[in-house]
Amino acid sequence: MKDVLDRIDAHVRAVFGRGLWRSGNDDARGPLADFHRCADGCVDEEPTFGSFALLGVDEAAAEKRMMDQLAIDDGWERSWWPPSWHPFGSDHAGQLLVVDGGRVLEFVHDDEGRPEHAASLRA
Repeated sequence: MKDVLDRIDAHVRAVFGRGLWRSGNDDARGPLADFHRCADGCVDEEPTFGSFALLGVDEAAAEKRMMDQLAIDDGWERSWWPPSWHPFGSDHAGQLLVVDGGRVLEFVHDDEGRPEHAASLRA
């Protein structure tokens, strides 16, 4: 994972003169730990993945807790927000990038469609 993020960062620095994300968080745990140990959120909430900004460890955990609680409180179908989803990117308008069993999906807050963006986080 680090090699991929380092290549992206080097390219962005060459083109824009600065990096996109904060240094990694060595305390990261869970399914996104390798990713967050390399990059812990965006600098200035700049979009990193299309219109999505990378969430830091604390932001991702807070987003997960909030979405899991909304699913319980509002009685969402498991297909709408499965507990296996772990957010790592946000457009700050209700859409999230999530990892589900390795796949990268987009949670669209007002649509049942869940586009798959990649077969894995590394991809």
